[in-house]
Amino acid sequence: MVSLTKDGKNFCSGTLISSKFILTAGHCFDRYDPDLFTVVLGNDNLAFQDSYTIERFIDKVYVHPGYEKCCHYFDAAIAQLDIEVPPDLNNPAIIPICLTTQPSRNPDNRAGQSVTLAGYGRTRLDSENQKLRFASLLIYSQRWCNHKYQQLPRDFGALPRDFQSDILCAGYIVSVFNLSFIFA
Repeated sequence: MVSLTKDGKNFCSGTLISSKFILTAGHCFDRYDPDLFTVVLGNDNLAFQDSYTIERFIDKVYVHPGYEKCCHYFDAAIAQLDIEVPPDLNNPAIIPICLTTQPSRNPDNRAGQSVTLAGYGRTRLDSENQKLRFASLLIYSQRWCNHKYQQLPRDFGALPRDFQSDILCAGYIVSVFNLSFIFA
């Protein structure tokens, strides 16, 4: 995992996918120029810097051409680092993630499987989380999620009203007053 920091604090999380590129969210670049970010690798607590921490800057950003700010469809970006990250077998925190070589045409092919969500994101709206966190989530079929989301009150927030093939439906279910909600 990597952190895109601004003014020394986590702004967005990402994943190293090669020695020169990170995968992150397109919305990370909605409001700020990439030159304002420092990419921090190899650190699970941004409040402290250790000998394994590597910092880089962003050279270029490639936001998915289908990205829509309004509802975060195709919310993906590739950031090219200014300097390659050297391979270091002594530091397993700085190893590119393994990506599939073939895309899936079936958005529900992983329904029922668990997935791990990781990042430095906030745990509450008023928090500034500097620690890397993990959560296990269950992947749901898009049909099931679309059905559940149609039952939500319209003022529930800026959630998408339809899960399309570019959105993975994952989360956990909380039942409140006989209503089921899925949080992702």
